Amino acid sequence: MLVSLILHAPVFLPAGAFRRGPLTQAEAPPLQVRIEPQVVQEAAPSEQGLSRTAEFAAPSPQPADTAEQGELPPEEELDDDMRGEPPLAGASDFPTPGDAGASLDSTIAEAASDAVSDTAMPAEPVLEKDPLPPTTEMLVATLAPSAQAVLTRRLVRAAHELLDSSALQAHLAFNEHHRSFEAVLTRRPPADGTGIERVTVEIMTERGGEPIQTSMQMKRLTFSHFTQLVDRWDEAVQLHDDEIIGRFHSNSDIHLTYDPRVAPRLLGKVTTARGILVDEEKGWRSRREIFAGGLETRSARISLPKVSLPVAHGGVAPNADVHLVQSNALIVFHANGEYDCLELASGSEARRRLASDRPTYIIGGPDSELHVRGAVNGIVTVYSPERIVVQGDLTYAGGSGNAGADAYLGLVSDGNVEVDRAEITGPGDLEIHAAVYARKRFIVRNASARGPATLLIYGSLTAGTVSRTEPRFATRIEFDPRFEHARPPGFPQTDRYEIETWDGRWRLAEAPRE
Repeated sequence: MLVSLILHAPVFLPAGAFRRGPLTQAEAPPLQVRIEPQVVQEAAPSEQGLSRTAEFAAPSPQPADTAEQGELPPEEELDDDMRGEPPLAGASDFPTPGDAGASLDSTIAEAASDAVSDTAMPAEPVLEKDPLPPTTEMLVATLAPSAQAVLTRRLVRAAHELLDSSALQAHLAFNEHHRSFEAVLTRRPPADGTGIERVTVEIMTERGGEPIQTSMQMKRLTFSHFTQLVDRWDEAVQLHDDEIIGRFHSNSDIHLTYDPRVAPRLLGKVTTARGILVDEEKGWRSRREIFAGGLETRSARISLPKVSLPVAHGGVAPNADVHLVQSNALIVFHANGEYDCLELASGSEARRRLASDRPTYIIGGPDSELHVRGAVNGIVTVYSPERIVVQGDLTYAGGSGNAGADAYLGLVSDGNVEVDRAEITGPGDLEIHAAVYARKRFIVRNASARGPATLLIYGSLTAGTVSRTEPRFATRIEFDPRFEHARPPGFPQTDRYEIETWDGRWRLAEAPRE
Protein backbone atom coordinates (compact mmCIF):
# COMPACT_ATOMS: atom_id res chain seq x y z
CA MET A 1 0.00 0.00 0.00
CA LEU A 2 2.89 2.40 0.77
CA VAL A 3 4.56 1.70 -2.59
CA SER A 4 1.23 2.30 -4.39
CA LEU A 5 0.71 5.59 -2.56
CA ILE A 6 4.22 6.83 -3.53
CA LEU A 7 3.73 5.85 -7.18
CA HIS A 8 0.27 7.46 -7.57
CA ALA A 9 0.85 10.63 -5.53
CA PRO A 10 2.44 12.59 -8.41
CA VAL A 11 -0.62 11.81 -10.54
CA PHE A 12 -3.41 12.90 -8.12
CA LEU A 13 -1.81 15.89 -6.39
CA PRO A 14 -1.73 18.15 -9.47
CA ALA A 15 -5.37 17.24 -10.28
CA GLY A 16 -6.50 18.09 -6.78
CA ALA A 17 -4.65 21.34 -6.78
CA PHE A 18 -6.11 22.23 -10.15
CA ARG A 19 -9.75 21.62 -8.92
CA ARG A 20 -9.56 23.20 -5.45
CA GLY A 21 -6.89 25.77 -6.02
CA PRO A 22 -3.93 26.35 -3.72
CA LEU A 23 -4.66 25.61 -0.01
CA THR A 24 -3.24 28.68 1.55
CA GLN A 25 -3.91 29.64 5.17
CA ALA A 26 -5.80 32.76 4.16
CA GLU A 27 -8.30 30.86 2.11
CA ALA A 28 -9.10 28.09 4.59
CA PRO A 29 -12.42 28.74 6.50
CA PRO A 30 -12.04 29.12 10.26
CA LEU A 31 -13.37 26.31 12.50
CA GLN A 32 -16.22 27.49 14.73
CA VAL A 33 -17.73 25.49 17.66
CA ARG A 34 -20.91 26.65 19.47
CA ILE A 35 -22.30 24.96 22.62
CA GLU A 36 -25.96 25.60 23.57
CA PRO A 37 -27.74 24.26 26.69
CA GLN A 38 -30.85 22.15 26.01
CA VAL A 39 -33.60 20.82 28.33
CA VAL A 40 -34.06 17.09 27.74
CA GLN A 41 -37.72 16.06 27.50
CA GLU A 42 -39.19 12.58 26.98
CA ALA A 43 -40.28 12.36 23.42
CA ALA A 44 -43.91 11.31 22.91
CA PRO A 45 -44.40 8.33 20.67
CA SER A 46 -45.86 8.86 17.28
CA GLU A 47 -49.58 8.42 16.79
CA GLN A 48 -48.99 5.38 14.68
CA GLY A 49 -46.72 3.80 17.26
CA LEU A 50 -49.19 4.52 20.08
CA SER A 51 -52.10 3.00 18.25
CA ARG A 52 -50.15 -0.20 17.59
CA THR A 53 -49.09 -0.47 21.22
CA ALA A 54 -52.59 0.13 22.50
CA GLU A 55 -53.95 -2.48 20.18
CA PHE A 56 -52.01 -5.24 21.96
CA ALA A 57 -51.44 -4.01 25.49
CA ALA A 58 -53.98 -1.44 26.61
CA PRO A 59 -56.18 -2.78 29.42
CA SER A 60 -59.88 -2.84 28.72
CA PRO A 61 -61.87 0.03 30.24
CA GLN A 62 -63.30 -0.68 33.68
CA PRO A 63 -66.14 1.12 35.44
CA ALA A 64 -65.28 3.18 38.49
CA ASP A 65 -67.05 0.83 40.90
CA THR A 66 -65.39 -2.38 39.78
CA ALA A 67 -65.06 -3.66 43.35
CA GLU A 68 -68.83 -3.71 43.64
CA GLN A 69 -69.40 -5.68 40.46
CA GLY A 70 -66.68 -8.32 40.06
CA GLU A 71 -63.70 -10.09 41.53
CA LEU A 72 -61.15 -8.30 43.61
CA PRO A 73 -57.46 -8.24 42.71
CA PRO A 74 -55.65 -11.38 43.91
CA GLU A 75 -53.97 -9.61 46.82
CA GLU A 76 -57.37 -8.68 48.23
CA GLU A 77 -59.03 -12.06 47.95
CA LEU A 78 -60.65 -13.64 50.99
CA ASP A 79 -58.19 -16.52 51.05
CA ASP A 80 -54.95 -14.62 51.67
CA ASP A 81 -54.22 -16.92 54.60
CA MET A 82 -55.15 -20.06 52.69
CA ARG A 83 -52.74 -19.81 49.77
CA GLY A 84 -50.55 -22.84 49.32
CA GLU A 85 -53.19 -25.29 50.58
CA PRO A 86 -52.83 -28.62 48.75
CA PRO A 87 -55.65 -29.62 46.40
CA LEU A 88 -58.24 -32.28 47.16
CA ALA A 89 -56.76 -35.65 48.03
CA GLY A 90 -56.75 -38.20 45.28
CA ALA A 91 -56.40 -35.83 42.36
CA SER A 92 -56.74 -37.37 38.94
CA ASP A 93 -53.74 -39.46 38.00
CA PHE A 94 -54.41 -38.97 34.33
CA PRO A 95 -55.50 -35.50 33.17
CA THR A 96 -58.25 -35.19 30.62
CA PRO A 97 -57.22 -34.89 26.95
CA GLY A 98 -57.64 -31.10 26.89
CA ASP A 99 -55.27 -30.39 29.78
CA ALA A 100 -52.03 -30.38 27.78
CA GLY A 101 -53.39 -28.06 25.11
CA ALA A 102 -54.80 -25.68 27.68
CA SER A 103 -51.46 -25.55 29.49
CA LEU A 104 -49.63 -24.82 26.24
CA ASP A 105 -52.11 -22.10 25.32
CA SER A 106 -51.63 -20.53 28.75
CA THR A 107 -47.85 -20.60 28.39
CA ILE A 108 -48.01 -18.99 24.96
CA ALA A 109 -50.38 -16.31 26.24
CA GLU A 110 -48.10 -15.50 29.17
CA ALA A 111 -45.06 -15.28 26.88
CA ALA A 112 -46.91 -12.93 24.53
CA SER A 113 -47.93 -10.76 27.48
CA ASP A 114 -44.31 -10.54 28.68
CA ALA A 115 -43.11 -9.65 25.18
CA VAL A 116 -45.31 -6.56 24.89
CA SER A 117 -45.06 -5.42 28.50
CA ASP A 118 -41.59 -3.90 27.98
CA THR A 119 -42.83 -1.51 25.29
CA ALA A 120 -46.51 -1.12 26.05
CA MET A 121 -47.74 2.24 27.30
CA PRO A 122 -50.46 1.97 29.93
CA ALA A 123 -53.69 3.46 28.67
CA GLU A 124 -55.83 5.69 30.83
CA PRO A 125 -58.95 3.87 32.05
CA VAL A 126 -62.09 5.25 30.55
CA LEU A 127 -64.58 6.18 33.25
CA GLU A 128 -68.27 5.82 32.72
CA LYS A 129 -70.03 9.16 32.31
CA ASP A 130 -72.93 7.93 34.40
CA PRO A 131 -71.84 5.77 37.38
CA LEU A 132 -73.61 2.44 37.79
CA PRO A 133 -76.38 2.43 40.37
CA PRO A 134 -75.39 0.87 43.71
CA THR A 135 -76.43 -2.76 44.16
CA THR A 136 -78.20 -4.06 47.25
CA GLU A 137 -75.82 -7.01 47.43
CA MET A 138 -72.19 -5.93 47.13
CA LEU A 139 -69.63 -8.44 45.95
CA VAL A 140 -66.55 -8.17 48.13
CA ALA A 141 -64.39 -11.24 47.48
CA THR A 142 -64.00 -14.61 45.85
CA LEU A 143 -62.25 -17.76 47.04
CA ALA A 144 -59.20 -19.20 45.33
CA PRO A 145 -59.50 -22.85 44.24
CA SER A 146 -57.20 -24.16 46.98
CA ALA A 147 -59.14 -22.43 49.76
CA GLN A 148 -62.42 -23.40 48.16
CA ALA A 149 -61.37 -27.07 48.28
CA VAL A 150 -60.53 -26.81 51.99
CA LEU A 151 -63.85 -25.18 52.83
CA THR A 152 -66.03 -27.51 50.76
CA ARG A 153 -64.35 -30.60 52.22
CA ARG A 154 -65.16 -29.36 55.70
CA LEU A 155 -68.79 -28.65 54.80
CA VAL A 156 -69.33 -31.94 52.98
CA ARG A 157 -68.03 -33.72 56.07
CA ALA A 158 -70.43 -31.68 58.22
CA ALA A 159 -73.34 -32.69 55.97
CA HIS A 160 -72.40 -36.33 56.45
CA GLU A 161 -72.37 -35.86 60.24
CA LEU A 162 -75.75 -34.15 60.04
CA LEU A 163 -77.14 -37.17 58.19
CA ASP A 164 -75.79 -39.53 60.84
CA SER A 165 -77.45 -37.50 63.60
CA SER A 166 -80.85 -37.64 61.84
CA ALA A 167 -81.30 -33.93 62.61
CA LEU A 168 -82.58 -31.48 60.04
CA GLN A 169 -80.34 -28.54 60.94
CA ALA A 170 -76.89 -27.97 62.35
CA HIS A 171 -74.95 -24.85 63.41
CA LEU A 172 -71.22 -25.08 62.89
CA ALA A 173 -68.33 -22.84 63.96
CA PHE A 174 -64.76 -23.62 62.92
CA ASN A 175 -61.41 -22.06 62.07
CA GLU A 176 -59.46 -22.55 58.89
CA HIS A 177 -56.01 -20.97 58.56
CA HIS A 178 -56.56 -18.37 61.29
CA ARG A 179 -59.97 -17.36 59.94
CA SER A 180 -63.25 -18.03 61.78
CA PHE A 181 -66.32 -19.32 59.95
CA GLU A 182 -69.90 -19.96 60.98
CA ALA A 183 -72.23 -22.15 58.94
CA VAL A 184 -75.85 -23.23 59.13
CA LEU A 185 -76.71 -26.49 57.32
CA THR A 186 -80.36 -27.32 56.66
CA ARG A 187 -81.45 -30.69 55.29
CA ARG A 188 -84.36 -30.80 52.87
CA PRO A 189 -85.51 -34.41 52.56
CA PRO A 190 -87.31 -35.30 49.32
CA ALA A 191 -91.07 -34.86 49.23
CA ASP A 192 -91.55 -38.41 47.90
CA GLY A 193 -89.59 -41.49 46.97
CA THR A 194 -88.57 -40.08 43.58
CA GLY A 195 -86.93 -36.89 44.89
CA ILE A 196 -83.32 -36.06 45.71
CA GLU A 197 -82.33 -34.91 49.21
CA ARG A 198 -80.57 -31.54 49.36
CA VAL A 199 -78.78 -29.45 51.98
CA THR A 200 -78.67 -25.66 51.92
CA VAL A 201 -75.64 -24.03 53.56
CA GLU A 202 -75.28 -20.43 54.74
CA ILE A 203 -71.68 -19.45 55.62
CA MET A 204 -70.46 -16.28 57.33
CA THR A 205 -67.04 -14.86 58.17
CA GLU A 206 -65.40 -11.43 58.45
CA ARG A 207 -63.26 -9.38 56.12
CA GLY A 208 -61.79 -6.09 57.24
CA GLY A 209 -64.08 -6.05 60.30
CA GLU A 210 -67.25 -6.42 58.20
CA PRO A 211 -69.41 -9.57 58.14
CA ILE A 212 -69.63 -11.28 54.75
CA GLN A 213 -71.62 -14.31 53.66
CA THR A 214 -72.12 -16.84 50.91
CA SER A 215 -74.53 -19.71 50.27
CA MET A 216 -74.39 -23.04 48.50
CA GLN A 217 -76.54 -26.10 47.87
CA MET A 218 -75.48 -29.73 48.17
CA LYS A 219 -77.25 -32.83 46.97
CA ARG A 220 -77.15 -36.29 48.43
CA LEU A 221 -75.99 -38.82 45.86
CA THR A 222 -78.20 -41.79 45.16
CA PHE A 223 -76.81 -44.96 43.65
CA SER A 224 -78.67 -44.10 40.46
CA HIS A 225 -76.30 -41.12 40.04
CA PHE A 226 -73.57 -43.62 39.09
CA THR A 227 -73.59 -45.27 35.69
CA GLN A 228 -71.82 -48.17 37.37
CA LEU A 229 -70.69 -48.80 40.95
CA VAL A 230 -69.00 -51.99 42.11
CA ASP A 231 -68.18 -52.85 45.71
CA ARG A 232 -65.98 -55.97 45.37
CA TRP A 233 -64.35 -56.56 42.00
CA ASP A 234 -64.35 -60.17 40.83
CA GLU A 235 -60.70 -60.87 39.98
CA ALA A 236 -61.80 -63.28 37.25
CA VAL A 237 -63.56 -60.41 35.45
CA GLN A 238 -61.79 -57.84 33.30
CA LEU A 239 -63.11 -54.82 31.49
CA HIS A 240 -62.42 -55.64 27.86
CA ASP A 241 -65.02 -54.98 25.18
CA ASP A 242 -67.00 -52.68 27.47
CA GLU A 243 -68.23 -49.12 27.19
CA ILE A 244 -69.42 -47.12 30.20
CA ILE A 245 -70.89 -43.68 29.56
CA GLY A 246 -71.09 -41.71 32.79
CA ARG A 247 -69.75 -41.75 36.35
CA PHE A 248 -68.01 -44.96 37.47
CA HIS A 249 -66.84 -45.98 40.94
CA SER A 250 -65.24 -49.08 42.44
CA ASN A 251 -64.43 -49.78 46.08
CA SER A 252 -61.64 -52.13 44.98
CA ASP A 253 -59.05 -52.47 42.21
CA ILE A 254 -60.41 -52.24 38.67
CA HIS A 255 -59.17 -55.06 36.43
CA LEU A 256 -58.92 -54.53 32.69
CA THR A 257 -57.34 -55.98 29.58
CA TYR A 258 -56.93 -54.83 25.98
CA ASP A 259 -55.45 -55.83 22.64
CA PRO A 260 -54.78 -54.06 19.33
CA ARG A 261 -58.43 -54.47 18.25
CA VAL A 262 -60.45 -53.96 21.43
CA ALA A 263 -60.09 -51.91 24.61
CA PRO A 264 -62.57 -50.77 27.25
CA ARG A 265 -63.82 -47.18 27.04
CA LEU A 266 -64.88 -45.31 30.18
CA LEU A 267 -66.23 -41.97 29.02
CA GLY A 268 -67.17 -40.48 32.41
CA LYS A 269 -65.20 -39.69 35.56
CA VAL A 270 -63.75 -42.87 37.10
CA THR A 271 -63.02 -43.09 40.85
CA THR A 272 -61.66 -46.06 42.73
CA ALA A 273 -60.83 -46.59 46.38
CA ARG A 274 -57.82 -48.64 45.27
CA GLY A 275 -56.17 -48.57 41.83
CA ILE A 276 -56.06 -49.95 38.28
CA LEU A 277 -54.70 -53.40 37.41
CA VAL A 278 -53.99 -54.37 33.79
CA ASP A 279 -54.21 -58.17 33.79
CA GLU A 280 -53.19 -58.61 30.16
CA GLU A 281 -52.08 -56.13 27.54
CA LYS A 282 -51.32 -56.82 23.93
CA GLY A 283 -49.92 -53.83 22.12
CA TRP A 284 -50.14 -50.32 23.54
CA ARG A 285 -53.15 -48.21 24.52
CA SER A 286 -53.17 -44.69 25.88
CA ARG A 287 -54.79 -44.45 29.29
CA ARG A 288 -56.43 -41.26 28.13
CA GLU A 289 -58.16 -43.33 25.48
CA ILE A 290 -59.46 -45.80 28.08
CA PHE A 291 -60.25 -43.27 30.85
CA ALA A 292 -61.49 -40.49 28.62
CA GLY A 293 -63.42 -38.80 31.44
CA GLY A 294 -60.54 -38.76 33.92
CA LEU A 295 -59.34 -41.09 36.67
CA GLU A 296 -59.08 -40.61 40.44
CA THR A 297 -57.54 -43.34 42.59
CA ARG A 298 -57.55 -43.74 46.37
CA SER A 299 -60.93 -42.03 46.68
CA ALA A 300 -63.37 -42.62 49.55
CA ARG A 301 -65.35 -45.86 49.76
CA ILE A 302 -69.09 -45.87 49.19
CA SER A 303 -70.83 -48.54 51.28
CA LEU A 304 -73.82 -50.47 49.95
CA PRO A 305 -76.70 -50.43 52.45
CA LYS A 306 -79.27 -53.15 53.05
CA VAL A 307 -82.55 -51.91 51.59
CA SER A 308 -85.49 -54.24 52.41
CA LEU A 309 -88.12 -51.52 51.70
CA PRO A 310 -90.02 -52.06 55.01
CA VAL A 311 -93.54 -51.07 53.97
CA ALA A 312 -94.96 -51.62 57.44
CA HIS A 313 -92.34 -49.32 58.99
CA GLY A 314 -92.90 -46.26 56.86
CA GLY A 315 -90.15 -47.00 54.37
CA VAL A 316 -92.43 -46.08 51.45
CA ALA A 317 -94.06 -42.70 50.89
CA PRO A 318 -97.69 -42.66 52.06
CA ASN A 319 -99.01 -41.66 48.63
CA ALA A 320 -97.38 -44.65 46.92
CA ASP A 321 -99.25 -47.56 45.37
CA VAL A 322 -97.88 -50.79 46.89
CA HIS A 323 -98.40 -54.22 45.32
CA LEU A 324 -97.24 -57.21 47.36
CA VAL A 325 -96.19 -60.49 45.72
CA GLN A 326 -95.87 -63.29 48.27
CA SER A 327 -94.30 -66.03 46.11
CA ASN A 328 -92.17 -66.51 43.01
CA ALA A 329 -93.80 -64.73 40.09
CA LEU A 330 -93.37 -63.55 36.50
CA ILE A 331 -94.16 -59.87 35.90
CA VAL A 332 -94.77 -58.76 32.31
CA PHE A 333 -95.13 -55.02 31.70
CA HIS A 334 -97.29 -53.67 28.86
CA ALA A 335 -96.95 -50.39 26.98
CA ASN A 336 -100.48 -49.32 27.99
CA GLY A 337 -99.44 -49.02 31.66
CA GLU A 338 -100.70 -52.43 32.79
CA TYR A 339 -98.76 -55.48 33.91
CA ASP A 340 -99.49 -59.17 34.38
CA CYS A 341 -98.44 -60.99 37.54
CA LEU A 342 -98.23 -64.77 37.10
CA GLU A 343 -97.50 -66.87 40.19
CA LEU A 344 -95.10 -69.59 39.08
CA ALA A 345 -96.15 -72.22 41.64
CA SER A 346 -99.94 -72.00 41.34
CA GLY A 347 -100.22 -70.66 37.81
CA SER A 348 -102.72 -68.01 38.90
CA GLU A 349 -102.57 -64.76 36.95
CA ALA A 350 -103.72 -61.24 37.73
CA ARG A 351 -103.62 -58.04 35.67
CA ARG A 352 -102.94 -54.75 37.38
CA ARG A 353 -102.31 -51.17 36.34
CA LEU A 354 -99.47 -48.88 37.29
CA ALA A 355 -100.75 -45.70 38.92
CA SER A 356 -100.47 -42.68 36.63
CA ASP A 357 -100.34 -40.04 39.39
CA ARG A 358 -98.05 -41.63 41.98
CA PRO A 359 -95.17 -44.11 42.21
CA THR A 360 -95.76 -47.85 42.34
CA TYR A 361 -93.83 -50.44 44.36
CA ILE A 362 -93.98 -54.12 43.41
CA ILE A 363 -92.53 -55.87 46.46
CA GLY A 364 -91.75 -59.53 46.74
CA GLY A 365 -92.23 -61.39 50.00
CA PRO A 366 -89.55 -63.26 51.96
CA ASP A 367 -87.58 -65.75 49.84
CA SER A 368 -89.46 -64.65 46.70
CA GLU A 369 -87.95 -64.56 43.22
CA LEU A 370 -89.38 -62.11 40.69
CA HIS A 371 -88.95 -62.55 36.92
CA VAL A 372 -89.47 -59.46 34.75
CA ARG A 373 -89.72 -58.39 31.11
CA GLY A 374 -91.77 -56.10 28.89
CA ALA A 375 -92.37 -52.40 28.16
CA VAL A 376 -92.80 -50.15 31.20
CA ASN A 377 -95.20 -47.21 31.14
CA GLY A 378 -95.19 -45.77 34.66
CA ILE A 379 -93.04 -44.90 37.66
CA VAL A 380 -92.25 -48.18 39.37
CA THR A 381 -89.67 -50.02 41.45
CA VAL A 382 -89.54 -53.82 41.65
CA TYR A 383 -88.01 -55.16 44.85
CA SER A 384 -87.08 -58.68 45.92
CA PRO A 385 -85.10 -59.60 49.05
CA GLU A 386 -83.59 -62.58 47.20
CA ARG A 387 -83.47 -62.38 43.40
CA ILE A 388 -84.74 -60.53 40.34
CA VAL A 389 -84.33 -62.31 36.98
CA VAL A 390 -84.56 -60.45 33.67
CA GLN A 391 -86.11 -62.80 31.10
CA GLY A 392 -86.15 -60.51 28.06
CA ASP A 393 -85.97 -56.91 26.92
CA LEU A 394 -87.10 -54.57 29.69
CA THR A 395 -87.55 -51.14 28.16
CA TYR A 396 -89.53 -47.92 28.49
CA ALA A 397 -92.68 -47.87 26.38
CA GLY A 398 -91.67 -44.62 24.70
CA GLY A 399 -88.04 -45.61 24.30
CA SER A 400 -85.01 -44.30 26.15
CA GLY A 401 -84.18 -40.63 26.65
CA ASN A 402 -86.73 -37.87 26.20
CA ALA A 403 -89.23 -40.15 24.51
CA GLY A 404 -89.56 -42.16 27.75
CA ALA A 405 -89.58 -39.16 30.08
CA ASP A 406 -92.75 -40.31 31.88
CA ALA A 407 -91.41 -43.78 32.73
CA TYR A 408 -88.93 -44.72 35.46
CA LEU A 409 -87.96 -48.23 36.49
CA GLY A 410 -85.89 -49.45 39.41
CA LEU A 411 -84.79 -53.04 40.00
CA VAL A 412 -83.70 -53.41 43.62
CA SER A 413 -82.60 -56.57 45.38
CA ASP A 414 -80.77 -57.28 48.62
CA GLY A 415 -79.63 -60.43 46.86
CA ASN A 416 -78.91 -60.82 43.12
CA VAL A 417 -80.14 -59.33 39.86
CA GLU A 418 -79.60 -61.83 37.04
CA VAL A 419 -79.97 -62.05 33.26
CA ASP A 420 -81.58 -65.36 32.35
CA ARG A 421 -80.11 -67.97 30.00
CA ALA A 422 -79.97 -67.34 26.27
CA GLU A 423 -82.66 -69.99 25.74
CA ILE A 424 -85.06 -67.78 27.71
CA THR A 425 -84.03 -64.28 26.65
CA GLY A 426 -83.51 -65.27 23.02
CA PRO A 427 -80.42 -64.78 20.85
CA GLY A 428 -78.90 -61.41 20.08
CA ASP A 429 -78.81 -58.17 21.99
CA LEU A 430 -80.64 -57.52 25.25
CA GLU A 431 -81.79 -54.11 26.54
CA ILE A 432 -82.54 -53.09 30.12
CA HIS A 433 -83.84 -49.58 30.76
CA ALA A 434 -83.64 -49.20 34.53
CA ALA A 435 -81.63 -48.26 37.57
CA VAL A 436 -80.35 -51.59 38.90
CA TYR A 437 -79.25 -52.24 42.50
CA ALA A 438 -77.97 -55.75 43.34
CA ARG A 439 -76.50 -55.72 46.80
CA LYS A 440 -74.80 -59.10 46.31
CA ARG A 441 -74.23 -59.89 42.62
CA PHE A 442 -75.18 -58.93 39.09
CA ILE A 443 -75.00 -62.13 37.09
CA VAL A 444 -75.29 -63.10 33.42
CA ARG A 445 -76.29 -66.73 33.34
CA ASN A 446 -74.56 -68.95 30.78
CA ALA A 447 -72.03 -66.21 30.01
CA SER A 448 -69.95 -68.67 27.94
CA ALA A 449 -72.74 -68.97 25.35
CA ARG A 450 -71.71 -68.09 21.82
CA GLY A 451 -71.92 -64.40 20.90
CA PRO A 452 -71.40 -61.82 19.79
CA ALA A 453 -74.20 -59.77 21.29
CA THR A 454 -74.48 -56.62 23.40
CA LEU A 455 -76.07 -56.15 26.79
CA LEU A 456 -77.26 -52.54 26.88
CA ILE A 457 -78.20 -51.02 30.23
CA TYR A 458 -79.70 -47.55 29.90
CA GLY A 459 -79.78 -46.08 33.40
CA SER A 460 -77.35 -47.30 36.06
CA LEU A 461 -75.93 -50.46 37.59
CA THR A 462 -74.83 -50.87 41.22
CA ALA A 463 -73.70 -54.27 42.47
CA GLY A 464 -71.71 -55.90 45.23
CA THR A 465 -69.96 -57.92 42.50
CA VAL A 466 -70.40 -58.13 38.73
CA SER A 467 -69.89 -61.51 37.10
CA ARG A 468 -68.35 -61.93 33.67
CA THR A 469 -70.54 -61.29 30.64
CA GLU A 470 -68.23 -62.36 27.77
CA PRO A 471 -68.24 -64.02 25.37
CA ARG A 472 -72.05 -64.00 25.43
CA PHE A 473 -72.31 -60.24 25.84
CA ALA A 474 -70.20 -57.20 25.36
CA THR A 475 -71.63 -54.63 27.75
CA ARG A 476 -72.60 -51.03 27.13
CA ILE A 477 -73.89 -49.01 30.10
CA GLU A 478 -75.24 -45.55 29.37
CA PHE A 479 -76.36 -43.12 32.04
CA ASP A 480 -79.94 -41.86 31.98
CA PRO A 481 -79.48 -38.08 32.48
CA ARG A 482 -82.92 -37.77 34.10
CA PHE A 483 -81.47 -39.54 37.15
CA GLU A 484 -79.52 -36.36 37.98
CA HIS A 485 -82.78 -34.78 39.15
CA ALA A 486 -85.03 -37.74 40.03
CA ARG A 487 -84.77 -41.41 40.91
CA PRO A 488 -86.94 -44.50 40.62
CA PRO A 489 -89.25 -44.79 43.67
CA GLY A 490 -87.34 -45.51 46.86
CA PHE A 491 -84.05 -46.15 45.05
CA PRO A 492 -81.22 -46.45 47.61
CA GLN A 493 -79.19 -43.39 48.54
CA THR A 494 -75.53 -43.12 49.47
CA ASP A 495 -74.18 -41.26 52.52
CA ARG A 496 -72.16 -38.93 50.28
CA TYR A 497 -72.95 -35.33 49.47
CA GLU A 498 -71.50 -33.12 46.75
CA ILE A 499 -71.73 -29.44 45.91
CA GLU A 500 -74.55 -28.90 43.43
CA THR A 501 -74.58 -25.10 43.09
CA TRP A 502 -72.18 -22.43 44.40
CA ASP A 503 -70.78 -19.42 42.59
CA GLY A 504 -67.93 -19.09 45.12
CA ARG A 505 -68.65 -15.40 45.73
CA TRP A 506 -68.90 -13.62 49.07
CA ARG A 507 -71.12 -10.60 49.70
CA LEU A 508 -71.72 -8.18 52.53
CA ALA A 509 -73.96 -9.76 55.13
CA GLU A 510 -77.34 -8.24 55.78
CA ALA A 511 -77.59 -6.28 59.01
CA PRO A 512 -79.60 -8.11 61.69
CA ARG A 513 -83.09 -6.80 62.22
CA GLU A 514 -83.89 -5.34 65.65
